[in-house]
Amino acid sequence: ANLEPFTTGSVVITSVRNPPSGTTGTFRLESFSEGGFKIDLAPSIFGVQIVPGVLRDVQVGVVGDSARQPAVYSFVLSTTGAIPGDGKFVVSFPFGYFLEDVRLLSFNGFGATGTPTVSFSGLDIFIQLGGTFLGPQLDATEGVTFTLSGIINPGAGAGQSTYQIRSTFNDPSRIVDQATVSSIDITTGMFLGRSVSLSGLIAGKPTNVTVSVSTVGYIPRDAMIRMTFPRGVAVSLPIPTAVWSSTCCLPTLCYDCNASVISITGSEVTVQIQGDGSLNFPDGSNITVTLTNIRNLWAGPKDGFDISLLLSDGVSNVLQAKDVDGPVLLPGTFASVDIQFSETPSLLGTYKPPIAGRCGGYRFII
Repeated sequence: ANLEPFTTGSVVITSVRNPPSGTTGTFRLESFSEGGFKIDLAPSIFGVQIVPGVLRDVQVGVVGDSARQPAVYSFVLSTTGAIPGDGKFVVSFPFGYFLEDVRLLSFNGFGATGTPTVSFSGLDIFIQLGGTFLGPQLDATEGVTFTLSGIINPGAGAGQSTYQIRSTFNDPSRIVDQATVSSIDITTGMFLGRSVSLSGLIAGKPTNVTVSVSTVGYIPRDAMIRMTFPRGVAVSLPIPTAVWSSTCCLPTLCYDCNASVISITGSEVTVQIQGDGSLNFPDGSNITVTLTNIRNLWAGPKDGFDISLLLSDGVSNVLQAKDVDGPVLLPGTFASVDIQFSETPSLLGTYKPPIAGRCGGYRFII
């Protein structure tokens, strides 16, 4: 039967596999007569928006939870959509992580797509399937597993961060499925060595405070050091506390860290090292910072200093030490003392050396 003009109809085409997420190209629709003559033409129908699917049953196991230390991550997941034989799995980590010499330790469930390989760039890891675009696809509804080394944990204390896992075409921007995964709880480490010293220990006098720490783990060269001062040692007196000097010593050389104070909050002073955050200090590097415009207040033993080494966000804690090298401040001595006596102490001009047998008041001039 013929369709009358302006008739509305529909055609359903089945067994069509969607492309990756994003806007498709334009569709072309034509109608023909029984004899093959073209009747109507819609040469450019706007594409449709394809949304990513969801990676299912994602599980992550981690061996090693220390801040800025290497860990081994194992992933188990199931796909929703099929991945071309030359597609990828992509793991994208947020700030604080670091990648070095990433290796694919084991894998399973990759079917007929061949042997996968691994590469990385920045904070992205790419697990490349070993097949071809026209070859067998990976329809991993039953799950795949892969284990990666070379992942350096972030710092601790910044709240639980998340990272992304995606299955993609060969172009990693063409997403098939994706999932957001919560990172593990990270444990703060300890300095290899740490010390605090004061240039002067006299109460009421100005002093410089020198903190020295030895690093362990992957410490970026733009890290921060935060010092919490004990009661009785005051910062920003008489003017704001500043860096007097700073030295960074690697195993083979020392150089000026060019550190500066970036914040003072109560008794906390935070200093940042000026360096390339994509580079790390070797283990056992020594960082020494001397702060000035600090004043000792009253004599006696004081609690120790708290020291934290943070990433450049000022929140992620990597190394810390509590109650370090509490000083004992000594009382000062008067420059001069003069004792005078007066029988009429309310009259300032009547003071003179004491006279035997007289009653009055003493004045101490210091």
